Amino acid sequence: MHIVEKHYLGLELKSPERVPMLRKLATSVAGSWLDKIPDSDPAIQEEIVKGVWHSFVGLDIDNLLLTETAQEVVSNIKVGEAFDVEILRVLPPNQMVCYNFLLGPNRVIKCTWSNEYLIAIELTRHDDNAGVHCESAITSLESSINGFNSALVGAIQCLIFLKLTEPEIIHVAAGKKHGTRKQGHYNASAFPVTIVDSTWNKFIVRTEGFGVSGHFRMQRYGKGNADLKLVWIKPFLKHGYVRLPKSQALEEGNEPA
Repeated sequence: MHIVEKHYLGLELKSPERVPMLRKLATSVAGSWLDKIPDSDPAIQEEIVKGVWHSFVGLDIDNLLLTETAQEVVSNIKVGEAFDVEILRVLPPNQMVCYNFLLGPNRVIKCTWSNEYLIAIELTRHDDNAGVHCESAITSLESSINGFNSALVGAIQCLIFLKLTEPEIIHVAAGKKHGTRKQGHYNASAFPVTIVDSTWNKFIVRTEGFGVSGHFRMQRYGKGNADLKLVWIKPFLKHGYVRLPKSQALEEGNEPA
């Protein structure tokens, strides 16, 4: 995969010349949502304005480029009006978390999670490059602000895929390569990119052992595995393995490795 800035809307929008346009969009989006927030809660208003502005102009936001395989899985995650937003509790409760989900060259979904509010902003560009269309939504764990439009559905689908399906993650710094010439990735843009892939339809064979660094993981527990908690996995040495595609493993009645 050859990643060029001008080939992906989500990277192109980070160019300095785009800042004036993004500021106008941020003002418009924040203003439209402030009209729907009770005036009696200025703290929430301030949090939403901050989240919207950071979504548009924050240079520190992770760029997550989803492969075609990953996008196929994401599109099959069902999200609708009856969806339980409580699943968003897999996100950290007391810190702001932001992502740019790059879904092909002409679509980016910006997610900002702050103080139990999810701000979803979807930007799309037509093939004729006739401007950028913006759609936004806000939902909260504690309120009914949840218009399930394309922006919110896409944001929740991407977050579920990222946090709950154990995707393959490859970090490629700006101007750097990862992997071989035939099967690797080259990031020719001025920004770091994280490639997010899915092993759902991949048959993986790995014969050599490898070290796994210490990391946190969400783990189900309690009655009926209804609760989630963050657990620390110590560093360990993993031996080689043969892994069926997750879809095939489920068809055969086995749990995927």
